[in-house]
Amino acid sequence: MASAFIRNFAIENNLTVDYGYAYGWYKNFYVSIKEGMTSKTLTINTKLGEDKELLKTVLSVFEKDLEKFCLTDNKFEDNYLQFTFNLNNDKYPLLIDFLDRFIDSYLKNDLKVQTYCDICKKPILQETQEVSTINKQGIIYPVHSDCFEKGKEKIQQKVQENLDKINKDKSTLKGFAGALIFSLIFVILLIGVYTLKESLLSEYSELISESGQDSDFGASLFHYLPCLLGLAAPFLICAGYDIFKGTKGNRRYAFVITLTYIATIVGIWFGFTLSIYFFIEGFTYAELVPQIIQIMKIYPDFRTSFVTFAVLTLVLTTVGIIIKFAGSKEAKDAEIATFDKLD
Repeated sequence: MASAFIRNFAIENNLTVDYGYAYGWYKNFYVSIKEGMTSKTLTINTKLGEDKELLKTVLSVFEKDLEKFCLTDNKFEDNYLQFTFNLNNDKYPLLIDFLDRFIDSYLKNDLKVQTYCDICKKPILQETQEVSTINKQGIIYPVHSDCFEKGKEKIQQKVQENLDKINKDKSTLKGFAGALIFSLIFVILLIGVYTLKESLLSEYSELISESGQDSDFGASLFHYLPCLLGLAAPFLICAGYDIFKGTKGNRRYAFVITLTYIATIVGIWFGFTLSIYFFIEGFTYAELVPQIIQIMKIYPDFRTSFVTFAVLTLVLTTVGIIIKFAGSKEAKDAEIATFDKLD
């Protein structure tokens, strides 16, 4: 979803906003801007990267104040340049300032502005040739429409070959198995921490009661401490997927996110119910669960306590997922199998 600033910039300059990108012709350069949760990535389609010395000359315009642009990464390929920024919403104009200064420096060095088709490698003439746009592994390229129809299968094959190379000796099944095992570890951790919390809370309440002090506030805060484990869930489960050598790509994210929520929900339920079971004698777990459900129906405070714990844990789990997968590197890893025609 494009921010208001990027959307307005796209409208003012006749760029397309879709598929998570703003892309199109800007001052005769073909550019694309992608916004992540914590980063913004600018890609400029140019062959300037072929001449490293000339590239240094053009980029020398930023030598005095490069720090203010908060660059976190860059990539100089033969057919595109890519810059990743860590900019807050109020600093979005710096990205456009960077782009404008790059173009000005490019032109001051008497360089010809020319964009090349990614398929035939020949120049694209905007005025006379029909142009299509493709997303190849997260990079937006303009191509001749005729070239796309002729070279579609070749591009798909090349993307697949690159994907096979990256995923050599890896498998989705092994990754899923690793994620599943670490999901079970997370469930056990959540049960263990919740049970430990109940034990410590019981002792804490007794001590406070003996001292004659009010324990409600401290006990309430302590009750929700296990929720913090929700933040760690996606990191732990993703580590399991990677340790077991699961393949990279969108499936990795689907498996990890799905298992993260499942493991969190399972951990919440068994952490809550087993912590009660461990401290109550005379019931089997199967006998106790209906009793717990009945108590939830009868006593609103008990039900509210469980719902609050569950919701807070799931919210923190979602925050953990955003933190884990919002980085530019994670986004690039997810796009390694992407090949789409955008228009």
